[in-house]
Amino acid sequence: MYYDDSTAFPSAANQTNTTNDTSSNTSYSAVNVSDNLSNGSNITEGPAGNYSEPLYVNLKSQVPHIVHFWYDSKSGTKGRFEAMQTELTSKYPFITVSGAEFPLPKLQLGLSWAISTIQYLLIFFMLGGQAVFAKLGMPPPPIYLKLKEKQMMVVMAIFLLGNTLVTSVSRTGAFEVELDGQLIYSGIQSGLNITSRELEEKIIGIINQA
Repeated sequence: MYYDDSTAFPSAANQTNTTNDTSSNTSYSAVNVSDNLSNGSNITEGPAGNYSEPLYVNLKSQVPHIVHFWYDSKSGTKGRFEAMQTELTSKYPFITVSGAEFPLPKLQLGLSWAISTIQYLLIFFMLGGQAVFAKLGMPPPPIYLKLKEKQMMVVMAIFLLGNTLVTSVSRTGAFEVELDGQLIYSGIQSGLNITSRELEEKIIGIINQA
């Protein structure tokens, strides 16, 4: 996989997140799928234009498969995972779908921690700074006294700005999809330029080629 070694990337098999129930006995008609499938393209669909219908799957391919999603809640990709989970589990009972938050790389984790620390130090300083200056035996500087006049407004601004920065540096844009332990799509690399239907076709195309 392409991920930075500095990022902890646990195996999907060890995740305890929600998975679908694969006990259904629903089966799908087998069809001949072209040998020139390219990771899900050129797949024969069900009734023309009806995306609510499942794609055809070879009977020999209807064995248990695991699709695991790594999402980034701060980028909104958890919603995409939940939609895909519903879509796949309702159409293909032999597919187990799971998901987990993408691990934040060490650099972004460190930046997030540093911003939060500075944020709360500034808030503490605004609320109790006069005691600090008194212990140091020095008068508060004029700029501090001016900020102190609007203490609550300044504290609120620090709180909101800090939270915004933390959220910004914590975004990864992750929407990574693994099929049976193999990475088949990366939102980090592609920039999320794939539709849910295209991703479904990609997954089923690879399953039919197995």
